[in-house]
Amino acid sequence: MVLTQLVLFHQFKSTKSASNIALPGCQDSCGENLIPCPFGLGLNCSRSDDFNVTCDRTHNNGTPTPYLTSYFRILNISLSLGQVRVGGIAFSQCYNTTTNKEELTNWEYYFHEKFWLNTEKNKFTVIGCNTLAYLLLDSRYNSTVECVSSCDSLEILSKYGSCSGIGCCQTALPTETSHIKVWFQERNNLPEVFNFSRCTYAMVVEESAFMFETSYITTDKLSAYVATNVTQLPLYESQSLPVLVNWVIENTTCDSA
Repeated sequence: MVLTQLVLFHQFKSTKSASNIALPGCQDSCGENLIPCPFGLGLNCSRSDDFNVTCDRTHNNGTPTPYLTSYFRILNISLSLGQVRVGGIAFSQCYNTTTNKEELTNWEYYFHEKFWLNTEKNKFTVIGCNTLAYLLLDSRYNSTVECVSSCDSLEILSKYGSCSGIGCCQTALPTETSHIKVWFQERNNLPEVFNFSRCTYAMVVEESAFMFETSYITTDKLSAYVATNVTQLPLYESQSLPVLVNWVIENTTCDSA
């Protein structure tokens, strides 16, 4: 397999002074974000529907904001690397003090066949105390990745908290991952931890751009990054939870390319 965009688009420069990087007659930017071909804004302005970009002006204080397939906010596009950085989504399970039960957001997302998660730079990340979360990769074979995060007290969290397993854990993704579905196992020792760790979270996030904070456990800071259904996604603004996605114009052989 070859990433043919490296050949086709090496000539383009990522500056406003460069010649038009969109198809003829098409808009080449959304706000401050350049939208180069094969991506495109509007009818017949992208290589295929997979690369359609929506320029949303109704949120983010009216600032034009690009979204991939209307779901994921585009932070930047790299032609030379064949990558697009998008705003990520967090899944959550929170303890309800009224019902004395944990309530979770049950949502999943997947990318089109020409997109997949960068498995070298993204990590499956779980945040919480006494938390076990699963990442479903392939429903046909019930293939999963799991991550365990533990802490029995606020004192332990404050002293040892890190993404090595105390309050936060991270694990690698298998290659060619494009489908994300998360679920949680019910937490142990819940009465001891829910008063300082009401919610737990799981997400795929670019490892180098994410810095764990113990306040993610003791506050609702991460709740702003939780989407419970697809209609909420255009409202979602993410700078803190970026995800790096690889893309390819075609999956083909070197001879065909």
